[in-house]
Parts: sequence; structure tokens; C-alpha cells
Amino acid sequence: TYPDELVHDALSKMLQNDVGRLPVVDRNNPRQLVGYLGRADILEARLKRLNEENVREPGWLQRERQK
Repeated sequence: TYPDELVHDALSKMLQNDVGRLPVVDRNNPRQLVGYLGRADILEARLKRLNEENVREPGWLQRERQK
């Protein structure tokens, strides 16, 4: 997979090939390894995003009510 590729696309490659990790390579030089992407990394990122979406932060409406 490539650094600029969508996580969804990388995950699809993992599932299609029944692998748990993908090497991340430079698009201009596929022989240059820049990292790897694992299923655990994807799940951790999804969990973080899910938590961020469900956390309610105080906004201007709450501050207006407190006055």
C-alpha cells in the first residue's frame, strides 16, 4: 500500500489477500519501505475516531446558558 492511499482501500487489500499487515512503500519507488500497516493499527484509529465523534465538548450554546 502507499502512504497516500485510503485506509479503506488498504484494508480491502488485507482482507482480499488474507493478510494482517501490509508494507507501506513509496509510490515513486516501490522498493523503498516507509512503514507497515496492521489490522490493529486500523482498529485503533477507528476506535479513536469513534470516541471523538461521541465525546460532546462544551460549545458556545452551553456557555450561553451558563451566563
